[in-house]
Amino acid sequence: MSLLLLLPLLLLGPLCQDPAPNLAERLAKVHALLEAQDNGNDLGAALHAVANLRSAEAVSALADLVPTLNGLGRAAAIQALGMCDHPDGVAALRRLATSSKQMPDRALAVRILAGEADVEWLLEFFQKEKNGLVRGAVLRELLRAKVPGLEETVLDAAKDKSADVRCAGLEGIAELVLLDGGKIATKALKDSSLAARIAACRAAALTGGPAAFKVMVAELRKTKNEDFRDALTQALQLATQPKEIETILNALGREKDEELIARLMSGLASAAVHDPEASAKVLVKMVGHPSPFVREQAIRGLAATRPPGALALLAGLLEHEDPVTRADAAWALAELGELSPEAEARLLPLLFDTSISVRVNATKALAGARSEQAGEAVARMLSDEFWSVRSCAVESLLRHRRAAALGPLIAQMEQDDSRVRDEIAEALGALTGLSFGDNAMSWRHWFDELEAGYELPALEVALRQLADAEAARRANSRETTTRYHGIAIPRGGVVFVLDVSGSMNELMEGESTQSVTRYQHFSEALKDTISNLPGGARFDIITFSTRPRLWRPRLVTADRENIDDAKRFLDSNSAFGGTNIYDSLAAALAIKNAQTIYLLTDGDPTVGVTHPYTIIQRIARLNRDLGAAIHTIAAGEVSGEFLAELAAANGGRSVDLR
Repeated sequence: MSLLLLLPLLLLGPLCQDPAPNLAERLAKVHALLEAQDNGNDLGAALHAVANLRSAEAVSALADLVPTLNGLGRAAAIQALGMCDHPDGVAALRRLATSSKQMPDRALAVRILAGEADVEWLLEFFQKEKNGLVRGAVLRELLRAKVPGLEETVLDAAKDKSADVRCAGLEGIAELVLLDGGKIATKALKDSSLAARIAACRAAALTGGPAAFKVMVAELRKTKNEDFRDALTQALQLATQPKEIETILNALGREKDEELIARLMSGLASAAVHDPEASAKVLVKMVGHPSPFVREQAIRGLAATRPPGALALLAGLLEHEDPVTRADAAWALAELGELSPEAEARLLPLLFDTSISVRVNATKALAGARSEQAGEAVARMLSDEFWSVRSCAVESLLRHRRAAALGPLIAQMEQDDSRVRDEIAEALGALTGLSFGDNAMSWRHWFDELEAGYELPALEVALRQLADAEAARRANSRETTTRYHGIAIPRGGVVFVLDVSGSMNELMEGESTQSVTRYQHFSEALKDTISNLPGGARFDIITFSTRPRLWRPRLVTADRENIDDAKRFLDSNSAFGGTNIYDSLAAALAIKNAQTIYLLTDGDPTVGVTHPYTIIQRIARLNRDLGAAIHTIAAGEVSGEFLAELAAANGGRSVDLR
């Protein structure tokens, strides 16, 4: 793997140890590691300890070291120059960017200078530089830094003779949505460079109009390259104009190849909401397609467009022989939020389906039912062996808002040790206005004394009573709930996903006198949290940079032995690379019984799936039937908007610590 793929390549090392007190001792450690031929994690940590002195002497020492190092150690030393936060460090990086004979040095220096907001120099450098790879890197970093006034530069770059510069320019057309670049991007769909063709897809979809979609459909039919096909498929999802959607519909009417139909349907399912009337006929037709993926996309489109007859059509699919299609149909009915008597009757048997996905979505869909029979059936799902089914049952019973649900909810609270117990407590409070929380004994005592004919208060009354009780509790008692950056830790399986990419070696703002890095700060916060997990809690930790690293392959009990081992894992963690958010969340969702996930990151995704919209879309689909709550914590330079949308799409909260 090239060094460019591992940017910013900050090696964390054993960061929880106190750094040496002065430059001489820190350099002595660096030289000792070099003599031992260590060119990896420990050397990287030692170099960053030098950088955190933030002095001219530290800059000089690091600049002298760069030519003596190779591979990851060299990259870490260059990154350390940026961490010095000193004018001499900026000057040293400029020299590397302009003069180094090694391309990874130049590209890395450019990235760091952009992070240092050295914009005017970079703009001038971009115009003078001859090397295409470096010019492309400069433009990308200027775009990443959201430098204003780049429009003409981007348009010119998209026509450059260098493929690397063209790629950066096309990415800029998409990033800035430059309509003047539409024709350039559309033409680039046939570029001689595969990388440029891939970069052109999103740019053409956003700026090229109907003409671009005709070219994309034609290229989708011609190309055999899977990466280009994937890029074209994602671009088709961005259709918004009727003529753009018409191009997809026409192609579907002629296409016979099943894979191409599936890719076109993926685009239509996302775009149909912009022209539901024109899309409805094809969506209805495609629910009968033999491919389950095509059916899924058609169902997704029906849920978004809600054409006449959709309820009846989806109700019929509840009896499909394929359990995936039954689950998809139930999910769509849950999205629609209403049920016909026919749909309700067909959903009830699905509560006994062997597929967890079917039971989850059927239980969720029955929130729209109105009959007492449905309410009783959903109440029985409170005892399902899978927590996600029980969670959906609580949500549905809360929406039904019937006093008959109180007994089953309290009975399940008395025996549930998952996140569902907390959800039952919240539901009981919202139903009754009482503030017993998760105290099952108090709920049982109240319920056993309840008079016949009890009627639930109106929702607004119940919520007002709860708010008053919560205010009184906070005024008169100490907080006992375990929290992680202000977000409560519920029962059930909890996975903490912690960024350990290079930027986590930056010093915390306001903490420079103590030389506390972001990783030290946030790993200590995580250690405090896991030390206070309630008895019987089950947890796991994933650290991630270029790829995720699991502490344990499964959830473990929060006993003293496991807590101490988790702390050692955090103390000894060594990692380097970029920021791979998608794979890390996917790994967390793959952990059996992971019910709540906390993601802390200080940077936008740079490795793997990197586009925020795609990450949100894919993670939401992976999590659809699992139902894990994903909370996000923003630090450093990450986009708070992206993390907030990611959390909202997965039933979580977002906290901004910047």
